[in-house]
Amino acid sequence: MHDWARTTGASTVRRLIERRSLAFYAADRDAPLSYEPSGHDFLSPSLAEADLMRRVLPPDAYREWFAGFLGEFEIEPVTVPDVNDGHLVHLAGLNLSRAWMLEGIASVVPSEPLGAMATHHRAAGLAAMESLNYAGAHWLATFVAYLTTRRGIETTYDYAQRSGASTDDVGITTVAGRFFRATGVYDKSLVALTPRERRHRRAT
Repeated sequence: MHDWARTTGASTVRRLIERRSLAFYAADRDAPLSYEPSGHDFLSPSLAEADLMRRVLPPDAYREWFAGFLGEFEIEPVTVPDVNDGHLVHLAGLNLSRAWMLEGIASVVPSEPLGAMATHHRAAGLAAMESLNYAGAHWLATFVAYLTTRRGIETTYDYAQRSGASTDDVGITTVAGRFFRATGVYDKSLVALTPRERRHRRAT
C-alpha cells in the first residue's frame, strides 16, 4: 500500500500508513525471527515489518531502529517439500519475498551478510519457478515481478520528495546504489535517475 501511495501520489493514504506504522511498530525490539517460518508462510512477519519501517523512517533513524529490532541475524532459503501442494508451495513465495525484503533493508543498512542472504533467497525463489504447476504459478509470477523490478526500493529522489529534503542534501547516489556497494548487485536500468543524473545525461 505504501508503494502504491508513493507511486501514485496518494499523499493522504501515504501519511496515514506512515503515522499508523510508527504508532504500531516504532517501539518494537527483539523480533522473534526464530519463530519463523510456519509450514506454509509466504511472507516473513519480522522482515516485512522491518521493510515497512525502512520506507517510513529517515535512513539514520531506521538504522538505529533496525539494530534494536533485528540487528545481526542469519537465515537460509527454505526448501519446498512439494511444489504441487497448494499450501507447501507458499514456501517458494517466502524465498522470493524474503529476497525483496532483504534487498530493501540492505539498501539502507548496507552489509555483506544481508546482501548474501538476499542473493541466496533470490536464487532459490527463482529456481523454484522452473518446476511449478498451477498451484504456485498462478500467483508466484507476481512475486517474481515485484522482486526483479525492485519497485519497493526507492531512489534518492523519491526519498527527497517524501521527506522534504533536497536531492543535494540527500546526495546523488540512489538508495539502490548503496545496495550495490554492499553486494555488487546493481541494474541501473531498473533505477530511476536523480535530477542531477538526468541533467548529466542530457549534457552528454
